[in-house]
Amino acid sequence: MWNYLQVERTNYKLARSGEKWCFVEIFRDFLKISSIFKV
Repeated sequence: MWNYLQVERTNYKLARSGEKWCFVEIFRDFLKISSIFKV
């Protein structure tokens, strides 16, 4: 799980080059993390 978070964080840094992609990555990660905590 922590390795997954590190990968997502790296993807987030790469996505920051575009504001739209940055927002999409943050929203997608939020849904993934929220679903993990719900389970």
